[in-house]
Amino acid sequence: MSAPLIVGPVRCEACDPACRTFNDEPGPADLPDRSMNLEYDGDEGGVVLEGEFITCMSLSCATTGGSGVGTGSPWMPTPDNSDGVVVDPTDGALTLGVSTSNRNGVWVASMDDGTVSRLDPVSGREVGRYPSTRPGPTNGARPAYEACNWNNRGNCPSRTAVDQNFDVYVANRAFGNQGTVSKIAGSIEGCVDRNGDGVIQTSRDVNGNGVIDRASAVEFPGVNDECLLWTVDVGGRNAVPRALAVGTAATGVGDVWVGLFNTEQACRLRPDTGAAIGGCVSIAPVNPYGAVADPAGRIWFTSRAASTRALGHVNPSTGVWTMAANAPSNLVSYGMTVWSNSTLTQTYLYIAQSDNNRIFRYDVNTNSWFVRDLSSLGQYVTPRGVAASETDLWVATYTNGTGWGGGCSNRFMRLALPSLNSGSMYSATGSSCHLGIGVGFDNAVWSVAAGTQNAVRLAPDRASYVVTPGLFVSPYTYSDFIGFGLNVFANPRGNYQFVIDSECDNYRWAQLQWTASLPAGTSVEYYVRSSATTAGLATQPWLGPFTGVSPADLTVAPGPVPAGRFLEVDIRMATADRTVTPRIYDVQGTGMCDRNVYEPIGVYGQRYDASPDRPDPMDPTRELGCPRGT
Repeated sequence: MSAPLIVGPVRCEACDPACRTFNDEPGPADLPDRSMNLEYDGDEGGVVLEGEFITCMSLSCATTGGSGVGTGSPWMPTPDNSDGVVVDPTDGALTLGVSTSNRNGVWVASMDDGTVSRLDPVSGREVGRYPSTRPGPTNGARPAYEACNWNNRGNCPSRTAVDQNFDVYVANRAFGNQGTVSKIAGSIEGCVDRNGDGVIQTSRDVNGNGVIDRASAVEFPGVNDECLLWTVDVGGRNAVPRALAVGTAATGVGDVWVGLFNTEQACRLRPDTGAAIGGCVSIAPVNPYGAVADPAGRIWFTSRAASTRALGHVNPSTGVWTMAANAPSNLVSYGMTVWSNSTLTQTYLYIAQSDNNRIFRYDVNTNSWFVRDLSSLGQYVTPRGVAASETDLWVATYTNGTGWGGGCSNRFMRLALPSLNSGSMYSATGSSCHLGIGVGFDNAVWSVAAGTQNAVRLAPDRASYVVTPGLFVSPYTYSDFIGFGLNVFANPRGNYQFVIDSECDNYRWAQLQWTASLPAGTSVEYYVRSSATTAGLATQPWLGPFTGVSPADLTVAPGPVPAGRFLEVDIRMATADRTVTPRIYDVQGTGMCDRNVYEPIGVYGQRYDASPDRPDPMDPTRELGCPRGT
């Protein structure tokens, strides 16, 4: 289309290049000794050039930008843009690896006020607090914040489980009433703007004091929190949802698995809506107390029924329940965790036997048991929560004596993996009655202390610790409340996000191209979204996955990608074998920019006047045809 350009006043001779331009900014061509400081005169004098709006129609006029090796923008993982990835210093490739990101946080349930707290994984400051239920006509939840008792009041939240997207689920036991499970989004982009005001109302520490003020509707929106996504009934009345785990998934997020203690059942929920997937499966004679997924995707449940028949798994593909071999002695389970070596030749479940000072180890590959009596290591405690790092099993010790005796403990234990043949104790002043424990992605260890209503963070170097204020009201969490077990041992994966600036409005994105190495058992998916502004990216849905051979066509499904100056890319990596990793060297976006141009083709109609002796403005405009290149 025609796009007039006004230039002047400047002395113009016929077909003078100074009165022409080949870009979309007003002004004369950039010739030596020509001033660019012009006063524009659109009424009298000046020059009008008739240009064209040129549409780029092929990759010959495309531009490319991106990140990675050789792009001028190397990979730079930070807690804000990545999880579970590191850069190999030898060649600059982006790879899977345990990072210090931890952007998901530490999620602790308070059973006596029906809330879930989110702690910053480094400082321990409370950065969010949410009701454990969103009562409504579609569920039978008790009133939010109702105090818990063991018969007929309260939602009584306990286990929390973090998924591959770092969203969190909480099981509400609701003794004598309808048990439920709720989902809380782990990032703002996963929340829902229910009131349509364009702003997500969610809990945050507005005044920065490290504690959520429940009297403030800004810091604690409560049941109106738009990151509290759903609450669904699980099982019948008084079924008591206790065990909770997230399953593995080749891509995306695994299903949610819930163990119903009183009815000896395992139930499966969709992670996006909470809708039931099939009916609940009988897992008798197990009264499920803990649950975990293993690297093969099996969902294991352990019992607290003081029996040797205390462990089994559901095969998600068939729904079939299979009992493990009988334990060597009666098992009264508390926490359970999974550990595997990098080649998966060893996969063990570790279970705390609270009533007689033991840790049970079950070998998934051989269907056999080993028991470590902690007295053989000189320790006499009541073990409850357990969590595995790459090299150690961490055990929360509730009391200083066996069988619940000896008074509250301010200690937690470290045992060597996989043998459990050596150990050491760590104590934290200002904490007591440790019941839940978890490993962070920065290798810090978190323990939840019921006696002091707080939590302890043991630093990665094990030389110092942080004790939080008394944030909780009867905390009762000892599941995978950080997500380390699922995302490192059962379903290792990571992601990295970055933004490409095309420097062109309405940029039309055409291709995504990458250089990568994918050993057997590894995978990479690319997701993208575009916007006119960087702030607008978060409001757009992710499009993908784009996979296969590079380049990917962004103009077809799972696109097309809308035009926009900015393109955000999410690289999602996974491996089934922790000895190998995908290697991403670079990722770049290619597209085309449409703009006003004044190309040296054909002839231009040029209206000019020879200032300062221009003719009367009422005189007819003189027209000249300028040949190409002048």
